Amino acid sequence: MGGGGRRGVASIALPCRSYPTLSRYPSKNGFASTRCPYWRGWSSAQIADGLAVRYDTVKSRRRCHAWDDAPSIRKLEDCLETRFMVLICKEKKTGANYTELDALRRQVEILAKVRRYEAPGGIPAT
Repeated sequence: MGGGGRRGVASIALPCRSYPTLSRYPSKNGFASTRCPYWRGWSSAQIADGLAVRYDTVKSRRRCHAWDDAPSIRKLEDCLETRFMVLICKEKKTGANYTELDALRRQVEILAKVRRYEAPGGIPAT
């Protein structure tokens, strides 16, 4: 864990973009607020500590909603959505933020084409 042995969740390196605390994850519902960090490499205990919820709650959600069995494309969509929401909610955007928003939008379009292709009767996207 970095931070000189400090046990806080803020010192954990995430696979996607790093966020200082779990409370910075935008969320539509309680499930997404626990699922997003899990898919980014946080343990159930770290999520419970960071969001001040019971460990059993996180563990139950993980099991009931089969987070470990989710396809990679779903995890990618979630990561893109979370970062997109963070940038959208940002009050003062820089040029780099607009560039990143455009890149994220293109990635969302690509994943939508993949979803269309995978759908029953789907045709290759052009």
